[in-house]
Amino acid sequence: MTLGPEVSFLVGPINVEDLARVPGTQWLIGSGMASVGRPAGRLHVIHAHDGRWSAHTPDTIPVDHDDRYGPAGPPSSSNFDAHGVTLRPGSDGHHTLYLVNHGGREAIEVFDVDATVEPPRLTWLGAIAQDDRVWGNAVALLPDGGLVATNFLDLEDQEALSKISAGEFTGNLKEWHPGAGWSDVPGSECCAPNGVEASADGRWLYMCAWGVNKVVRVSRGVEHVLRSEVDVDVMPDNVKWGGDGRLLVAGSVSTPAVVFERTNTEDDCNLPLRAVRIDPETLEVEEAVFLAHEVFGTAATAYDVGTELWIASPRSDRVARFPGRGLGAEL
Repeated sequence: MTLGPEVSFLVGPINVEDLARVPGTQWLIGSGMASVGRPAGRLHVIHAHDGRWSAHTPDTIPVDHDDRYGPAGPPSSSNFDAHGVTLRPGSDGHHTLYLVNHGGREAIEVFDVDATVEPPRLTWLGAIAQDDRVWGNAVALLPDGGLVATNFLDLEDQEALSKISAGEFTGNLKEWHPGAGWSDVPGSECCAPNGVEASADGRWLYMCAWGVNKVVRVSRGVEHVLRSEVDVDVMPDNVKWGGDGRLLVAGSVSTPAVVFERTNTEDDCNLPLRAVRIDPETLEVEEAVFLAHEVFGTAATAYDVGTELWIASPRSDRVARFPGRGLGAEL
């Protein structure tokens, strides 16, 4: 099914794998992954209404190193690989952006986002180093100042991709706190952990098991882990809180083997996509949108941008916008 006139495209931003809205503004921050013909990643600052956008590489972003995040210096523009993002609201118009980066190191890069100016200004603050064996994917906020991130696979496991295609466990969730470092989240092992989100109170984590078309809910901070799973008719990539309090999940309608093959050889990998909304308590699933389009696919993120639903892709030169499909408040 092709939706035709019901979808429009913001053309230009490259390989936007993930999105985060800057609070109190009409701006979003989009990541920008490296790919076969686009070897240098970037960050994008995008206006929700008028289509203005700008791309930023590390060599164009000011540095104000904060020792709380360790001794590492800023990432290199030559191999920057900007993957999952999340944004912690701050005060006085300054917010904190966390970004999964694979370029030259496995780390969560930390940026200040100054929303007192327009467009918002990015400043690099530091890097939270991850284990060299961890291939991160997404990162989400915990209410106590910590983070939770997905560990998609073990970089030293030569059979990891084959295990994903076979539906075997390849990774888990990792939790980080200032001064304490990283630890494993009990009961979070799954096949290709991709997107992650946390409840506002931090008691529940929601994780996309990309390789087996499931979304997993795991309890946090209790003696006996509670875990539930729900099947989704899509390879679930990122998960975000939607404007109606449900979870928004997007991904490709395909298989791991096909995605691995095509994304290793194609910059514009136009696989059919689907986005669904999931009730966080009942895990009831409702389809939000389906699209098979000749110039867009390989969905990673669905995001309510006011009354539009935006779909971002790590293998495309555009972002899809579906008018009337968003459930967020007017911007």
